[in-house]
Amino acid sequence: AHAEQAQALLETTLRSIGDGVLVTDRDGRVTFMNSVASELTGWSESDARDRQVSDVFKIVNEQTRDTVENPVLRVLNEGLVVGLANHTILIDKSGREVPIDDSGAPIRNASGDVRGAVLVFRDVSDKKRDEERRAFFSNAATTLSSSLDYRVTLSRLAQLAVPRSADWCAIEILEEGETAPVQVAVAHVDPSKLEFARALGRDYPPDRNAKVGAPNVFRTGESEFYPEIPEQLLKDRARDARHLALIEQLQLRSAMVVPLRTREQVLGVMTFVYAESGRHYSKEDLEFAEELARRASIAIENARLYAAEQGARQSADIANRAKDEFLATISHELRTPLNAILGWAKLLASAGLDESKRARAAETIERNAVAMAQLIEDLLDVSRIISGKMRLETRLVDLASVVNAALESAKPSIDAKGMTLRTDLELHAGSLLGDPSRLQQVIWNLLSNAVKFTDRGGQLELSLRRDGEMVELRVRDTGKGISPQFLPHVFDPFRQADGRITRSYGGLGLGLSICRHIIELHGGQISAESAGEGSGSTFIVRLPVSVGHHVSETDRISRLPAAEDAFERPPVLRGLKVLVVDDDEDARLLVERILEECGSQVASAASVPQAMAAIGTAPPDVLVSDIGMPGEDGFDLIRKVRALPAPQGGQVPAIALTAYTRAQDRRQLLNAGYMMHVPKPVEPAELVSVVASLARWQR
Repeated sequence: AHAEQAQALLETTLRSIGDGVLVTDRDGRVTFMNSVASELTGWSESDARDRQVSDVFKIVNEQTRDTVENPVLRVLNEGLVVGLANHTILIDKSGREVPIDDSGAPIRNASGDVRGAVLVFRDVSDKKRDEERRAFFSNAATTLSSSLDYRVTLSRLAQLAVPRSADWCAIEILEEGETAPVQVAVAHVDPSKLEFARALGRDYPPDRNAKVGAPNVFRTGESEFYPEIPEQLLKDRARDARHLALIEQLQLRSAMVVPLRTREQVLGVMTFVYAESGRHYSKEDLEFAEELARRASIAIENARLYAAEQGARQSADIANRAKDEFLATISHELRTPLNAILGWAKLLASAGLDESKRARAAETIERNAVAMAQLIEDLLDVSRIISGKMRLETRLVDLASVVNAALESAKPSIDAKGMTLRTDLELHAGSLLGDPSRLQQVIWNLLSNAVKFTDRGGQLELSLRRDGEMVELRVRDTGKGISPQFLPHVFDPFRQADGRITRSYGGLGLGLSICRHIIELHGGQISAESAGEGSGSTFIVRLPVSVGHHVSETDRISRLPAAEDAFERPPVLRGLKVLVVDDDEDARLLVERILEECGSQVASAASVPQAMAAIGTAPPDVLVSDIGMPGEDGFDLIRKVRALPAPQGGQVPAIALTAYTRAQDRRQLLNAGYMMHVPKPVEPAELVSVVASLARWQR
């Protein structure tokens, strides 16, 4: 009775254990199984009793699929505690495979003889899955960091997922700047079916508005989980017989579609499919896939950030090189005329020049000053273009008159190089709405370029004709030509075919860029043609004609710019008292001389205190002041002047004379109290006109 109670207690204990317990007799026949063992083997205790343990407990090696020696037999034969080898798979009664581990031990009687064996085993699917996932994530981390090209990385990741986590894995990505994702990676457990998978994505791209599948996941950012794919679902999604055949070839059985996303956006979609293997996905598999997608998303984002950073760095390097080259060029281009100006100015100051040499010195200084002013004006034009501040003073313009005016300006340089000029101008080509000064600037620039890049004795052709609703201007030369490599960049700012400091042709490389912007502001187009170096070049300007408007012959003639060899001397300036304020003596003396030529009485001051003292002694009729001065500047001066009572000069008309020429600079000066704004370098005719205008207003 005592033995029976002990046996009953033992069985009760064994049945309560969380592991599977199987007991055999000395001959290896099953005498006991708890419920866990029954669940794992698929055998009920009653069916298994008295059967050989090898019939109930079938185990194979996971990797080789070879039958593993039953541990019970070893225990019975050797009387030792035996542990199961790694990678042992239990095949249950239905054929289901369960990874297991643990051990067997002998059952001995009081004499120590082996009377049977007890086998304790457990399902290690979760443990094995966790180990595999840790190993997979470790490999995935290595893969995701193996390349900065995320396309390569994703291709490797898809291959890593097969066959561990899928029979078929595909990855789609939304490339930056695109509106629809593209397939960047696909892997299949059966290489012969890889083309079917690719053809499916290539020939039958998913409907972007589909309610299920990758498009829906991409749109919603939420995963889709199909533990079992109904056959009818596949048939319903097939677009035609070939589409259905491709789908059937892939034998889709179970699937997961997960998003690749960051906090801000969905980057793409990963699709995992079980097919030939017959396996099915679980919720744990979905969690695994989502974690893998999260890590892949981080890798994609990092790769893109790195690429963007590298691109920005490369752009910065290019910009820095361009800046250095530009500064070197502008230094050279400005110092060249400045050298001539300073050199001849010093010679003029000496007493050793005769009248002819003095005239040559004055002519050289003027020519180089004009060149220097043009360089500065080009830089200002580029600044206006970049800031969107370039404005046109439009009116009805006859383009033929503008062309003739530009041609007259360029004629001396054409003649100086002995070039042959051929013109074919359709005088009634049509009128257009535009800024005649800016249009003349464009044409003069094209003609100057043609002269610059054509050798002595070359040919220059200029034509103007009506072409439908457009008027077309062509400037063709037989000069240096443009290489095919540089032709697409000929209108880029700061770009020159030869950017070396030793190049044969000067300039900043801004003229054609300015021309393009001016023409585009007029609603036209400008283009360049060249057969290559040494073959000459042709520049074509096309502008829209203003239909229904015509310019009369009188208007055409009157609008031709007149040569201004000198400036007018308005009578209103005779006897006018003018105070000139500028800390730069040369600039101050220049303004004094211009106004004295007109008969004005000019006083001068080099600082704000001197100016206030002069005003206190004798208030002027007009004040002309520089703005940028050391200590107190032109703004300080005008504030002090406007604080004076009217009889003491508080309302004197004031002109700001400054190198600050932006629109906001002009507004700031006018708001401060100046009535007019004259930019440096000073154009004598403009200065005289402005002073005369204020003198009339003052009187």
